[in-house]
Order: sequence, then C-alpha cells, then structure tokens
Amino acid sequence: MRTVFFGPFIGEFGWELLFWQGWVRKVCKGEFRDYCKIAASVPGRQPFYPYVDEFWPLPDSFLKLGISGHGYYTDGWRRGYPGKQYETYTIRSVIGPLRHLHRPHRVWVEKPMDQPDVEPQAEVMLAEFKQRLPEDTVYFVPWKANRYEPDGLEFGLQIPQGMRPTSDMPVIKHIDFQYQLLEYLEPTSEGERTFRRIMPDERKMIAIFPRYRVIRRTDKNWSSEKYVQLIQRLQSVWSDCLVAIFGEPGGSYFADGVPPGCLDLINVSSEHRMDIQVEALKRCVIALGSMSGAVLVSLAAGCPTLIWGFAASQARYYRENFMGTPMIYHTDIDPSVNTVFDLLKALQLMLHNWGGRSSL
Repeated sequence: MRTVFFGPFIGEFGWELLFWQGWVRKVCKGEFRDYCKIAASVPGRQPFYPYVDEFWPLPDSFLKLGISGHGYYTDGWRRGYPGKQYETYTIRSVIGPLRHLHRPHRVWVEKPMDQPDVEPQAEVMLAEFKQRLPEDTVYFVPWKANRYEPDGLEFGLQIPQGMRPTSDMPVIKHIDFQYQLLEYLEPTSEGERTFRRIMPDERKMIAIFPRYRVIRRTDKNWSSEKYVQLIQRLQSVWSDCLVAIFGEPGGSYFADGVPPGCLDLINVSSEHRMDIQVEALKRCVIALGSMSGAVLVSLAAGCPTLIWGFAASQARYYRENFMGTPMIYHTDIDPSVNTVFDLLKALQLMLHNWGGRSSL
C-alpha cells in the first residue's frame, strides 16, 4: 500500500479551515482512498482530518518557536518577511474646490521580523517527517508549489529563489471551494469524552472568541475591557447559560485566566484543544467575536455566530460561511458593548423565527 502525506500545515488556522482541510477530505475519499493517508498539523487539529489513517502533530522543536501563521506559510519566512505590520499615517494631498487639502491617510508599514528565518527550520522538520515515510510517498506540502493533476489544480507557495515575500505580494495560490469536500466539523470520540470530563452537565453555553494578535493587524482586536463588560452583561441577563472562552494561547485574550464564572477552553491540553472546542460548540446556542479565522470554525461547526469587523470584509465572511450557518456580520470593527448586545438579541430573534437551534 502506498502512502500519501498532507502537510505539515504551519500556516494560519483560518486558512487550514477554508483552503486546506476540505481538499484533504476530498482526495482522501477519492483518488487516495486506498492509500495509507497521513496528515500533519498543529496538535489537536484532528477534527479537520476525519478520513486520514494517521495524524502526526508538529514536533515541539517547531512549536516552541511561537511562529505566527500567514496563509499557507508563516511570518518571518525569508529574510524576516512577511514582517510585522505597523499602523501609521501619511499626509495625502487632495484637490478641493478652492485649494489643496492635506489629509492624513492610514497606511501599514511592514518591518522584518527580528528572528531566525522560518523557511530553513520548516525544511528541517519536513526532512524529519520524510525519514519516517516510505521512499515512494506522495507529498502535498502547503508551503511549497503543488499540482493535483486530476483537477489541473495548482496551489501552495510560489516564491522565486531569493525573493523577499512581503505581505502584499501575491505568492500564495489557494484551493477554491469547488475543489473541496466541505462538511460540518465534528469532534473525534476522544474530543467528546475529554469535554464531558471538563463539563459533565448539559448546561447551555455561549461561545466567545476574544481575538488578540500582536504581530499582524492589531486593529482587528476588540479591547479586553469591552469583552469583560459584555461577559458580565451576558451573565446577568442569561444566567442559565455558561459563557465559554474559546481560542488558544498567543491568539486570544484571557490566556492568563478567564473572567470569573466563565469556562476556560483556552488553557486545556493542546493535544485536545480544538477537539474539545468543536464538541463544546455543539452545546453552544450562539457564538460571537471580532473578525478572525476562529469565528469561522463556529460557523463550520453549525453554531449561529455574531461577527463584527471591517465593512470591506463583510461579503467575504458570508462567502466563507460554507455551511450556510445563521450569522450576522456587523460592519464596525470597534462597536460599543451595547451595540453588540443588541445585535446578539437580533440574532436570537432570527433563530427563533427560523425555528433553528435553541435560542438563549
């Protein structure tokens, strides 16, 4: 029996959900159904790969680097780029009816990461995986150039030798939905058992995804103070529901401790974190958070979701809701707590009228 190897996936969580795992599902049930199928990714992401025979976690030697994902690859990939982005302003001249007007214009400045390049370290990791695999293994490595002949599909990373890959450079070819098998995310049996040990009763829950990233696009972060205010209000109004905090260390607020009365699903075993959270989403009546790849997981798991973010991203979030889960996307990256709460009530009413999942 021949072997096919998918990975190692080292990029953004949202990209793994939208532009990788569905394709792996498709080809595992198709051309490679009689192969030994192996996927490699961040520990705990087994729910993305229900049709592989083996799941190999990334080694600690790579994980401890604390690398920030970027599409199919990472920040600091080569010569420090893609780099850390800083928000700044320049003065733009605009011709008015009577005179030249000088207006501030927001721009993002990209500076190289102050760290060893990731590319050679990823190559070492891949070489270590290859030592465990047969010589005739078929490889699909998302941070390399790939071609899947049955569909004439090209995807992955295409950076000419020596080129410095800045954030605005089109070096990534992603896999469109038409080439994927997109299904609801389901936990593994181990994920179900582990979550029930954490939460043995059947209490309804509200999921909160408090995005917090410091390397790229910090403007997408809602403040921790607003999340705390919102949580306190939810606990007061819907006291029969348990507020659960989702995410992972390095990408979410409250990794150092969740607000009082909340269920901490961040500081659980990394080996089972995503599995636990997917199982927990089956118990959640609603989810909410600022724009991120994580909130797309709640949609993929079938949990109605409230998202707030930039107006320019609204259409993309509806398009990337590939299971058609009920959602509201509010076009304001920094809404008030009152606005978020009102939108939550609107989503609750929408669910009640549609006769869907139990409302709050």
